[in-house]
Amino acid sequence: MTSASSPALAGRRVAVVGLGLMGGSLARDLAALPDGPAVVGWDALADTRREARRAGAVDDAPDALDAALTGADVVVLAVPLDALGPVLEDALRAAPDALLLDVTSLQAPALAAWSAVAGQAGEGAFVSAHPWTGAEASGFAASRRGLYEGARVFLTAPDATAAEARDLAAALWRALGARPTWTEADAHDRLMAAASHLPQLAASALADVLREQGISPDDLGPGGRDTTRLAASSEGMWEPLLRAAADLDAPLLRALAERLEGWAAALEHGDTEALGRALARARAWKQGGGAR
Repeated sequence: MTSASSPALAGRRVAVVGLGLMGGSLARDLAALPDGPAVVGWDALADTRREARRAGAVDDAPDALDAALTGADVVVLAVPLDALGPVLEDALRAAPDALLLDVTSLQAPALAAWSAVAGQAGEGAFVSAHPWTGAEASGFAASRRGLYEGARVFLTAPDATAAEARDLAAALWRALGARPTWTEADAHDRLMAAASHLPQLAASALADVLREQGISPDDLGPGGRDTTRLAASSEGMWEPLLRAAADLDAPLLRALAERLEGWAAALEHGDTEALGRALARARAWKQGGGAR
């Protein structure tokens, strides 16, 4: 578990807004850094603020959001995508000189939210960050140190964000053992639709069919448990993401539905050889062979 010293963060004040899995884990890692920043946390739930203080994940967790934001050098907004705009507005007002980061998993909507708040003048500094890590569980109780160790973190920023702010954003993630990578928002979101949203929807659809068939999770073997693992994810987290990426997600779902329909037809016609070839292509892809 990385606890590397980070000169870029020493003596700074970092405010983490939202102390669930992502924000709570980030606060824990920042608080554990040698010569690290002062960490202030805030969450809409008073019990979560108290729990974070008791766990030593934050140096302070004031009741008022403005009190957490004021004087911060860096503000990390670990809130759902549909809450990002209003919290960005609060952060820009209370900490106008701070670097603001989000940790939502769609970057084009995050940049659009920032643009709506910052206006044409392009005031402030914003970097959209997507750490490609997480878990099905949510809330501060699910947070842990080391969540970001080795994780890819995709970064993108508006043109107006200065190089110094971009460097600070990358330094924060490196201090947590993550691997920051700069990307373009649209390319990132297309990747997420295929590599994250589609697996989530497929797992949830499978779980829903199993439910209709009267199959309980306890009835599943290792394969079934692995395949439906993502079905335990929070719908509250996913709904705003699916709404924002509907134009990307819908064609992928239709492509999957067409593939499954074709497989069903092959079974009905006794064409198990065609189905076997499809399974072989999938196995080769999974094993890195890239068969088509």
